[in-house]
This record gives sequence, structure tokens and C-alpha cells, in this order.
Amino acid sequence: MTGTDNDTVPHMHNALKISGSYILLHKRGGHIIGFASGKNLITSAGENLVAELLDPEAAGVSPDYIAFGSGSAAALKADTQLQTELAGTRTEFSSPSVRTTNALQLNFVFTGAGSIIVTEMGIFNDSVAGTMISRFLVQELSIAIGDEIDISWTLTVSGID
Repeated sequence: MTGTDNDTVPHMHNALKISGSYILLHKRGGHIIGFASGKNLITSAGENLVAELLDPEAAGVSPDYIAFGSGSAAALKADTQLQTELAGTRTEFSSPSVRTTNALQLNFVFTGAGSIIVTEMGIFNDSVAGTMISRFLVQELSIAIGDEIDISWTLTVSGID
């Protein structure tokens, strides 16, 4: 048996799957007034960044910022930015990341400095531009001054046999 004889070499069908999910709590005056959860789209650029992070010679930067926007277009794998990012909303994760065997969880806390309406969110690897790892749409979220938005975002890598 040789390594190039396709008739005698067992076929391997392993692959990796990357998926994202989020849990969002909307608090006002210390009380929860809204809750949302769901899956989110991992962008093509996000998939490329994950692969880049596996390369010890690459200079990839891990995802550690969230931004809010007011866009409503469907999330697409080709997205590189939010449809309409709201100025002043990009926030760095607020607590140490939590990593399990195959998942990374980042927690974000955003406090409203003004009244805004949010319909989309994205995870980025830079405070200004950077690569958008993930984008998700939410039901219209009206954030008032002093409101707290707590978001737990999880990126899971799993095998497909």
C-alpha cells in the first residue's frame, strides 16, 4: 500500500465546524427588562481569522470587541462590517474570556450613554476597524441612558466526521 494509491488508502472525512451563539440581557435600574438569545453567523473573514490564529507565524488578533448597529439587512457570510455601525458603541470584552475544551466565551457589558435603537451586533478583533468575526440581528432594542446590555457570546469549534 502506498500513500498515493487512492483505491487502498482509507478515506478520511473529518472537518471542523465553527458556530456562534449569544445571550443578551437588557437591564434598566438593575432589573432585567429584556432577553434575547440565538445563533449568529460566522463570517468568511471570521473563518479565515480562526484559521490564521492556528498559524504560529501569523499575526492574527483574537476577537474581543462588540459593536452595535442599526442595519436590518440579512447577515451574510461575505459581511465585513455592520450595515450601519452606531458611533461610540464598540466595546471591549468586560471580563476574562472563558475557554472550555472546544469553545470560547466572551462577556461584554455596554452602558448606554445616550438613547439609541439597535438592530444588529458584530464581534470584531479591533477597537476601530478590524475583522468582523460574527454578525447577528436582534429584535429592535431601545437602549436609554444608563441602560446596561450584558452579552455573552460563544464561539464553538466542533468536529464533523
